[in-house]
Amino acid sequence: MARRPVGRPPRSALPPGGADRRQQIVEAATKVLGERGYTKTRLSDIARAADVTPALIHHYFGSKENLLLAVMAVVQDQLYTTSQGAADEIADPIDRIAVGVDRFVAELTARPGIFRIMLDLYALGLGQPSVRKRGVKMLELAVDREAAEIERFFSAVGTAPPIPARDLAGAIVAAFDGVAISAMVRGVEPVRLYRGLKLLLMSGTMLPYALATQQFPADRLTELLG
Repeated sequence: MARRPVGRPPRSALPPGGADRRQQIVEAATKVLGERGYTKTRLSDIARAADVTPALIHHYFGSKENLLLAVMAVVQDQLYTTSQGAADEIADPIDRIAVGVDRFVAELTARPGIFRIMLDLYALGLGQPSVRKRGVKMLELAVDREAAEIERFFSAVGTAPPIPARDLAGAIVAAFDGVAISAMVRGVEPVRLYRGLKLLLMSGTMLPYALATQQFPADRLTELLG
């Protein structure tokens, strides 16, 4: 008889229909999908990693596509909570951007499987309208969150964005996702690309100061990019 991996609760320890089982499946799916990719992963692989039956995965998620979407939704919330939680402790608008980007990138690079999951979701969404529709909802949520941060930054400086905040937010979200996908396809270290993106974002912080006719603290920009 196969031994249950240390640290994983047995099926009997999980309440029937409880959130613990769903979470256990999502965590296992995140690991397996990140390692093998969507097309090479079967529900039975995830069931084995989660120590549940494939039927239980069908019960909670209905299909592998739905499970992939659930995984990405959880990952999105985790990334947002991590980066925004760090930034919320900081009042200075420039420091908030630097810390938020650094924490987001640190979380992404510590979990390289996220890049594969993200790429698989984009690819799947191009061919399946139902997946695309739900994927778009997640993207719009990310844009809304980023737009709120942009509004906060410009307000702190004392001016308004020169273009709609959601347009600027959409570009930033696309840039972050694009870097992740590009790094995965090219086989390069994403940290190097994200450092370039951070430079672009931090350089962009000069614009609100110019619009508000305030002096930009250039010395701090150099420090934060170090």
